[in-house]
Amino acid sequence: MNVNGYTHIHKSTITFIKITKRGIKIMEKKQDYFRVPITMPSNMVSFLENLGIECKKSGGHKVANTEIVRTLIKLLMDLDVDLSGIKSEEELESRLKDAARRYK
Repeated sequence: MNVNGYTHIHKSTITFIKITKRGIKIMEKKQDYFRVPITMPSNMVSFLENLGIECKKSGGHKVANTEIVRTLIKLLMDLDVDLSGIKSEEELESRLKDAARRYK
């Protein structure tokens, strides 16, 4: 993903390991996170909730909406998305789908 001129706030990330009965979990301290308010239609919120619940139903744990969104952002960071000349959300969606098809 080429993001020329993109600036961001960077805080040093402190990770720690939590050992549970189910295994090892690497975690970051929450104080290193920033709250980012986003708006979306109710059907997208329902989709996120159901996705997290489906993880639990299939034998795992419920995954929080914020964990799902963070994971999707990590995926976006790995994609090679052509961002040139995008003028709408629909065009961005199309470019993201193209990049996802090429992702290996």
